[in-house]
Amino acid sequence: MESGYGRFDLALFPTRADRAGVIMEFKAAKTLKTLNAKAKEALAQIETNAYLAEFRRRGLKEIWRYGIAFRGKKVKIEIGR
Repeated sequence: MESGYGRFDLALFPTRADRAGVIMEFKAAKTLKTLNAKAKEALAQIETNAYLAEFRRRGLKEIWRYGIAFRGKKVKIEIGR
């Protein structure tokens, strides 16, 4: 689904506006050393591409944001509010 200036990776829209929505952006890291940077990049992409537009259009006020980077079985998650 498009929202803002592109397509987000995964979003959960609640059926009631008084519940929180969830948006996740995923990045694959080429090395373990870049795992942290890729998670931060994923979280920043949510803001820079205005992926929250669809949530706001639906009247959602609370939106949990997750930037997730992975390399094999290693995962790093950045959380934004």
